[in-house]
Amino acid sequence: MIQCYAPTKDKLDKEIEDFHKEVDHVLTETPKQNLLEITGDFSARVGEDAGENDVLGKYGYGQRNDRGQTLVDFCAEHKLFITNTTFRLHRQESRQHYQSTG
Repeated sequence: MIQCYAPTKDKLDKEIEDFHKEVDHVLTETPKQNLLEITGDFSARVGEDAGENDVLGKYGYGQRNDRGQTLVDFCAEHKLFITNTTFRLHRQESRQHYQSTG
């Protein structure tokens, strides 16, 4: 299990790039036969109605931001799935969650 928290939205893009490079390094060091779970907060909004069925479920929220696109691309590259898009949240709960995470 890999636990991580991405830099917040007020940080520079360089910091988020460095974060993804570090996670990428950890992934390459993880034996392929291991079951992999990455948990944490990537400070990203992946949006709804996305076409990346191999990466996203059908219950994203809002409009994708730049960091959301970075996360989707990262997950596609590493064959990962963003599981919190698999379950539908009540709209009020979703709105409060995404307002706090940006």
